Amino acid sequence: MVTDKPRRAFDSGGEGRHALEPRTQPGELEAQRFAKSLAEILDQARIERRLEMLGLVAPPAFLGLLRKSLPDETARQAVLEIDKNLTRDDATGVRAHLPERLFETPLR
Repeated sequence: MVTDKPRRAFDSGGEGRHALEPRTQPGELEAQRFAKSLAEILDQARIERRLEMLGLVAPPAFLGLLRKSLPDETARQAVLEIDKNLTRDDATGVRAHLPERLFETPLR
């Protein structure tokens, strides 16, 4: 994902050299790949009619990446979006962030 040393550049008007910041942080690149992979899985589920409605719960930055990666047809299936990091919550904690209507009637 990364090399040991950052890329180097020369100053435009002199002899100095300095390190360049990577354009994308390694973790961000991996998150982009994961969002794209997840979007492909969700799109395939929609195509195969295994997906009628979609609820997206993810930290804000990842939710943005996922939205960008989802094809329009699949994105339209999203009936719920929650931009929170719930990875440390147990099932009860996660459910507390979801609307009650999800639990009132069974989904089709």
